[in-house]
Amino acid sequence: KSSILSNKKENVKNTVEIAYGIIDAYHAKMASDSLSAEEAQQGAINEIQKLRYNSVDYFWINNSEPRMIMHPFKPDLNNQLVIENRDPNGKQLFVEMVKITKQQGEGYVDYMWPKPGYDLPQPKISYVKQFKDWDWIVGSGIYIDDVDEQISAVTDSITKFILIGIVISGLLGFILARMLSKPLRQLEETAQKVASGETNVSVNINSSDEIGVLGKAFNQMVTNIRESIEKINQKTEEAEQLAETAQIEQEKA
Repeated sequence: KSSILSNKKENVKNTVEIAYGIIDAYHAKMASDSLSAEEAQQGAINEIQKLRYNSVDYFWINNSEPRMIMHPFKPDLNNQLVIENRDPNGKQLFVEMVKITKQQGEGYVDYMWPKPGYDLPQPKISYVKQFKDWDWIVGSGIYIDDVDEQISAVTDSITKFILIGIVISGLLGFILARMLSKPLRQLEETAQKVASGETNVSVNINSSDEIGVLGKAFNQMVTNIRESIEKINQKTEEAEQLAETAQIEQEKA
């Protein structure tokens, strides 16, 4: 939200610089084109009041009294003192604009302001800049609900991405669990057979992962057990034959 809001604020600042440039250009024409101050100011007003960006966003001009010089959407404010104009929170927004331009020459002011299509005033951030030679303050603003709508869109996209990620992770987990459970179950069943004395068995696991290594080790262990038992049985038979031969020789003697 901070990143999007910062970008919006930078954009409105840049647009105000355009309007300020128009004022500065008409001020310069007073000398080069022999325009009177009144003609130059009216020329600047005529151009700025027609300027739009983002289809509906606009510029206004007031002075430090503060008195409205030009507002394109509220012409009833023109030439009126706006010192008592307050937003629903009681903020004297134009007084704040005068204050910040006297302190810094330019800056941001936040307040509530009516928005077309809405019953109630909406939060807005404006950028204002003072043109000292004419005691003008030119400004423009953005509605914060536009930023909130963008945040909502980003949030929705992130939420969808997370949900898709959860579904994919769940499916992968299920598949992996099935892949792991089958060879492990085979190992368990075969181990039970070996434990009960059956050694002519093996597991059929051909993977190259840890389960595959375990399966090969298990088969080798069973082979070793079977060979050991066969050797023991062979030694037992040999011992029995020797004992039988010895008994026969003893009876002959």
